[in-house]
Amino acid sequence: MKILSLILFLIAFGLLGTAYADPLESITVLETGGSTSPLQIIWNHDDSVSDYEIGCVSCLPNFSESTTHDEITLDKIATLDSGFAILYIIAYDSNDEIITAKQLIIKLT
Repeated sequence: MKILSLILFLIAFGLLGTAYADPLESITVLETGGSTSPLQIIWNHDDSVSDYEIGCVSCLPNFSESTTHDEITLDKIATLDSGFAILYIIAYDSNDEIITAKQLIIKLT
């Protein structure tokens, strides 16, 4: 009986240590100073993602860029009159199906 309890405990403990992050679960934005400066966006790595599309909605004209990396640096980000920039990131799998998408609203100083 003690052996069975020990085996069940070890199995349960082993499963608790396993964590799977969703694509774009952790996004960090690094601003180097103002809306005319480059904006670096970094996110968590996910093996199920083949590429990312990052776009600026508040920019005129709107633009998007693609990358296979877990980060991108964007230049010439335009803001709304309120000082907020509106961006998005879309993660695609190897079949070009959307896995997840996130909207970013960033106050640029």
